[in-house]
Amino acid sequence: MLRAIRLLSKFHLFIKIAFFGICGTKFFEHVFTHARKIWRHISTKNINFSKHSEFRKQSIKLFLICAVSLFALSKTGGFTIHSITAREDNKTWPISLPSNQAHQALQQAYFYHQSSGKWHFFISSDGNYLLKFFNQSRFSPYSGEGKMKCQEKRYRDFTSCTLAASNLKEETSLICAHLNTSTDLPTTLSLIDASHIEHPINPNEFQFILQKRGTSAYQKIKEGDIVQAKESIAQLLFLLSSCCQKGCYNRDVEVIKHCEFIEGRPFLSEIGKLGRDKRL
Repeated sequence: MLRAIRLLSKFHLFIKIAFFGICGTKFFEHVFTHARKIWRHISTKNINFSKHSEFRKQSIKLFLICAVSLFALSKTGGFTIHSITAREDNKTWPISLPSNQAHQALQQAYFYHQSSGKWHFFISSDGNYLLKFFNQSRFSPYSGEGKMKCQEKRYRDFTSCTLAASNLKEETSLICAHLNTSTDLPTTLSLIDASHIEHPINPNEFQFILQKRGTSAYQKIKEGDIVQAKESIAQLLFLLSSCCQKGCYNRDVEVIKHCEFIEGRPFLSEIGKLGRDKRL
């Protein structure tokens, strides 16, 4: 299947780049031109929406271009290579050498799953691993927030991942927290987006989290009988207690929702909201 995707990916990628290039150029050209016309009509109070008016034709054309562009963006789930490319790399975060398991896990292709405000999720072709790329637009001052606010957000997220890598590897089923550029990982990784287009990247240049993939805690509790459900809930409580005993807390208000089970053992799948408190 992957070979077939690779054969078609170059042609699809060429079509996609050409399409977005044409749409982007036309879009900004029409926005600028039409904005000037709207301002001219408003200032003269002479807006004409008659059936054959040029103003109406340009309005319809602009609307169609916007609609097609938004539709094309929605088909990719909001994921682009630019959205996962780090804006800065200060190399101040602890570096842990990737394990053999990390090398082995990154030898296969990863398929786009979904996106959130914080992550872009990819699932390995064997279904056993979850690759989470940081949504780097959250750390950009152009996102509407100040530079200081974005830096604080980045520091909070990366500190949480560092804490998971150093203290809670078992509790989070964490394989690798790659927060700096490096040369220790395989040099090629295939990402397949929602349009089934392959994007080969060098994982050493990106910031991401690699975890084992399990079954949702809600699903496990729902599918089991009463005895099994009680046992699963007890395991989840023990997991949270274990984190507290190590001096770690979780700011996630839906922590149970973000827990999963693998081989009968629960773990935290969301590691971006962890903190440390010596009073625990």
